Amino acid sequence: AGARYSKHLGIRYGYNKSLPNVTWYTNQHEKLYRKSKGDTIIYYHVNSADGKHGGWIWRGYLK
Repeated sequence: AGARYSKHLGIRYGYNKSLPNVTWYTNQHEKLYRKSKGDTIIYYHVNSADGKHGGWIWRGYLK
């Protein structure tokens, strides 16, 4: 509980301090090209194990 897991790879990425009792699963990702800066950014789509929470999170917010 309190961790984020990859649905495809079956590995644990890290823990979420704000919701320590929720297990998170990463089920997809998007790599976007940022034309203004000439680089790419990655977003992950996550869902809680109970299905009550979900959304996209920028990779830079994750440790």
